[in-house]
Amino acid sequence: MPYSVTVLPHASADVHSILKETGLHNLAYSLQLELQIRSFFSSLEQQPFVGDIIKSSRHGDLREYFVPPYRVYFTVNELTEEVRVSRVIHYKRRPPRSPE
Repeated sequence: MPYSVTVLPHASADVHSILKETGLHNLAYSLQLELQIRSFFSSLEQQPFVGDIIKSSRHGDLREYFVPPYRVYFTVNELTEEVRVSRVIHYKRRPPRSPE
């Protein structure tokens, strides 16, 4: 059964900001990047355990996956079969202390 995927407000804002900025410089690249990010979000329904676990908690495992040149942070909760995408950040930026 597929996991449900929720993109949290911070992650949505991150993606919006990324696409706005990249679109100013190269619209074709921005569209390609949007497709890659959205495809990754969709793939989490069937493959929620991709990426590296960077922290475990009672809410699930916080994972990080690289969608070049961005890192996507998300939590997988096996009990509720839910994936929550919390942040999308450029790989050169420091990871947030608490991506959620």
